[in-house]
Amino acid sequence: CSLDTWRQTMAVNLDGVFLASQAVGRQMIRQMSGSIINIGSMSGRIVNWPFRHAAYNVSKAGVHMLTKCLATEWAEFNIRVNALAPGYVRTELTEEVLREHPDVVNNVWAKGAVQNRIGSVEELVGATVYLASDEGGSGQGHQAAARIRLRHDLARHSARRPVRIADHQATLWPHHRNRHEQWRSQMDDGQRRHAG
Repeated sequence: CSLDTWRQTMAVNLDGVFLASQAVGRQMIRQMSGSIINIGSMSGRIVNWPFRHAAYNVSKAGVHMLTKCLATEWAEFNIRVNALAPGYVRTELTEEVLREHPDVVNNVWAKGAVQNRIGSVEELVGATVYLASDEGGSGQGHQAAARIRLRHDLARHSARRPVRIADHQATLWPHHRNRHEQWRSQMDDGQRRHAG
C-alpha cells in the first residue's frame, strides 16, 4: 500500500481508538470506574489473503495491544478495557468487497468461517453487552472473538483455551461459564418482563 493509505488507515483505526480512549479515560479516572470496549478484528491476528490489507491488519493488531496496555495501566482506577475481535462481518465498509469480489467472499471468507457465512453486526451485541456489564467485570485486556471465526483458528484451541458460549456469540474463558449462565438468565428474565 502507499504511505498515504498506511497513514490514513492508522489515523482512523488506531489513532482514533487511542484518542477516544484518552478522552473518555479522563472522565473514567475521575469517577474511578468505567468500561471501554474497542473494536479490533481477527485481522489483527491473521493475514486476510488474497487481499493485500497490511495497513488494516497492522492497525487492528495495534488496537489489540493498545487494549491490553490500557487495561493494565488503568486497572488501578477500576477501568476495564476489552476489545471485540470479529471475523468477517457485513458492514458498509465490506459491502464494496462483497459486491466486487463475490467469488472470494463465497469461496474463501464464508467457507473459512465455522457457519459458512459472513457475520452481521447484530451478532456482536451480546458480547458487547456482556463486556460492558458488571458480569464482565473480571475480564480485562481480552479480545472476545465473535462466533464467525476461521476454522483453522478454532482447530488450534485446546481444552485449556476458551469455551464457546453460542447464544452470547463470544469466546469465554472456562471460569466465566457459570457467571455467564447467571447473566444470560437475568437478561432473559428482564426481556420477558419488558415484553409482558
